[in-house]
Amino acid sequence: MLKDRRDRRGVLQSLQAHPYFGRIDFVEAAEPTEVVYIGSGSRMEEDHIFVHDWRADICSLTYRHAVGPARFACPAGHRSGEVRLHRTFNIADGQFQGCQDLGGKAEGGSAAADILVGLLGKHTTGRMRQIVQSIQAEQDRVIRNRAAIVAVHGPAGSGKTIIALHRAAYLLYQQRIARPNGHVSSHGMLAFSPNRAFAGYIASVLPDLNEGQIRQIILHTFLSDRLSRANRPTPGKPAYQIETAAAQFETALQLLNSAKFEPRKRLCAFKSSHALIDLVETFAAKQEQDAEQRLEGIGFPTDAGEATYRHDEERRILYTACSRALHELYVCYSGSPSPLLPLENEDLYTHHSAQP
Repeated sequence: MLKDRRDRRGVLQSLQAHPYFGRIDFVEAAEPTEVVYIGSGSRMEEDHIFVHDWRADICSLTYRHAVGPARFACPAGHRSGEVRLHRTFNIADGQFQGCQDLGGKAEGGSAAADILVGLLGKHTTGRMRQIVQSIQAEQDRVIRNRAAIVAVHGPAGSGKTIIALHRAAYLLYQQRIARPNGHVSSHGMLAFSPNRAFAGYIASVLPDLNEGQIRQIILHTFLSDRLSRANRPTPGKPAYQIETAAAQFETALQLLNSAKFEPRKRLCAFKSSHALIDLVETFAAKQEQDAEQRLEGIGFPTDAGEATYRHDEERRILYTACSRALHELYVCYSGSPSPLLPLENEDLYTHHSAQP
């Protein structure tokens, strides 16, 4: 509770310097005009919203539509109507610098493009910053995409990373709406970075979007750690040799004119091929099948009452633990065990007792 209040205080403090950057006047058939101010965070009192968070459903209008017919997705489906006014504001340090009304454009050519040149001309800090004022229509579709997995392809410098971070902020916002009484934090997300310099370069984006710092792991460090856990030699199975990208490149240069270069070349080509992807997918499917077989016999009654579920979270916690256990699951308890655990099944459990 205290942390949530501190986070909310930080959002309000940031809104003092930059309260909003856009306004949309949206009209549905036979309905009064809905005036929407858009900012990096929301500001409201009781039931009235003075400034909408840019991640709210209706705020997609500012990125995908200018004056004219418009529609946007919402939990109930879609809302259709007309944008009567589309205005952008330039406010810095709480001081009004100017505004601009955007005329009609075809949907798909971002309405934010008119001020993009001016935003690009601003002083930069050497770090990646948030771009909520200049998100393009195609980028907004990626950010708000409701698919569970989204793959974005593009050349270097096309904005993949910045859009991924804005999507992370959008997903956190949506989770808070779905779980108003639950704790949602950016610490539950993980970003892979190619190196520490890149990790530092993108570290300011989520805090700029009024979210906490996301956890970052260097991809090579993550893979080396996971491989080292499985890299235990056994009889008939030697340990793997883990080679860094720099060492691989250096070795390839040294072997360039030798007979050992061709095997290296074929190995690199295989690791970049669809054949390797097929093998990984087959392995993942086999692991999932094995996990399902290990879970056979573990079931939770669906018609149990309060006498069985002593805590609302008990079933969820137990299911999560059982489904994520790789080989074995240790359950420690004091007093009587959970009635959800079929301890009488000796094929599933081995009992140990510990004295205090």
